[in-house]
Amino acid sequence: PTAVTPPFNTSPLAGNRPDRAFWASLDAIATSDVRRLSDNIEPSFGGLSTQPESVVRAVLPVLLEAAIELDKREYVDATLRLLDEMPELAGAESGTFLRARAAQKRGDAATALKIYLEAAEGWDQYAVRARLAVADMALADGGRGALLAAQSTLEGGSEAWRGGRYELEVLRRLERVYHALGNHPEAVLTLGRILLRFPERAEAAPIEAQAQELLADIYKAGGEGQYPLSAWVALHLRLLPYFRYTDGFTTQIETLGDYVLKLGSTDLAAKEYRRAVRILQEKQEEQGTSRAAEIFRLNMKLAQAQVQGGQFADARLTLELMDVSVAPEMEEAHQSLLAQTLSKLGDKPALLKASVDAPTAQHLRDVGLALSEEERWPQAADVLTQLWRTYPQDFSLQDATRLLIAAYRSEDQETLQQVTRSFPSLTPSKDLISLANSISEVRDNVLPLSAGGAAKRLEQLENAFESIANSGISP
Repeated sequence: PTAVTPPFNTSPLAGNRPDRAFWASLDAIATSDVRRLSDNIEPSFGGLSTQPESVVRAVLPVLLEAAIELDKREYVDATLRLLDEMPELAGAESGTFLRARAAQKRGDAATALKIYLEAAEGWDQYAVRARLAVADMALADGGRGALLAAQSTLEGGSEAWRGGRYELEVLRRLERVYHALGNHPEAVLTLGRILLRFPERAEAAPIEAQAQELLADIYKAGGEGQYPLSAWVALHLRLLPYFRYTDGFTTQIETLGDYVLKLGSTDLAAKEYRRAVRILQEKQEEQGTSRAAEIFRLNMKLAQAQVQGGQFADARLTLELMDVSVAPEMEEAHQSLLAQTLSKLGDKPALLKASVDAPTAQHLRDVGLALSEEERWPQAADVLTQLWRTYPQDFSLQDATRLLIAAYRSEDQETLQQVTRSFPSLTPSKDLISLANSISEVRDNVLPLSAGGAAKRLEQLENAFESIANSGISP
């Protein structure tokens, strides 16, 4: 032996120790050595009797579970009796869980389920394992009553344990239970929670693929009228935080937009088409891949929704900002829709000389300013966002301020947050950065407040706008 390695004859595993089997069993459990555990589990209980009471209390549940899984019934019964003599263990989730597991191994499913449900009311890892056991029994049974009971148990304890393998397993069981019940919306939402909480797990790729299949089925069913529109839109808004940036989700957004457009809800359709465009623009910037043709196609749908809704000026603006060169196969449709829009506006000169030149930074800036002056805030936000994305080097602090105000006025929370985050790169002024943040905070907090609180927030907002105006960076 070296200076740092004790002699073997002092090791707990030395052959002459009366409790050698006890320590060998614990070592086998720690190293997942099933064969060595099987060889030592029975004599280990003799070694247990030589240990201090504190050690017995700590390892008794561990050895009991090993005996249960190896079906050593004589030792299981004896250990359960010993457990009864230790109320703090017998009444704990560990003792309750192990009684349930012992009953299950004996084939007494009814008793096991009853005791598992008792253990599942706790908060430690044995309570989590009890919930998983209830779910597994329900999935094996397949009956609706059993599945609903498992759903209630898993939902009730879903926040009791966060992180690690147990949280992941609870979410996976919950998804399987929802799926078995035919509750596909909640199943896909649970998959979204898994992807959000465990994005780096090896299982993430197949889980995302499974989620994509369910999403396609849900939105297809919605597009066929199988969901009430209010329920579908509510589900859509719940899905967005989880799947907004996953590949293919803009297709589902488009499906919803197409459906509501057929129903005549042009405003909602335009909102969804615009949302899909924004997502693709963000992906294009982050990934460095061109999505121009897809963005063009969605902008065409946006313009069509605006025309159908009588928003001819908005449709004209959408069409004039588009670059036909990225989708030459749609040039004729684009020109036709633009001509229709100009005709509806009664702008005959523009109709005669309509062109689709790529707008310059100054043109976008001028249009954005004009729209702001007319208080057409959603359109102003669109144009200024286009300026930001197309000409980032020309996007000034003044442009950012106008976009900030337009995004606030149009209740575009996503753009509001993005432009607020850009302020530190546009100005060294801590005061201006603080003002921008105050505007974003007002939009975040004004809706849930009481009337008095909302008035105070709005007063703070007006002060922020006044300060920005006084700074000389905003008209």
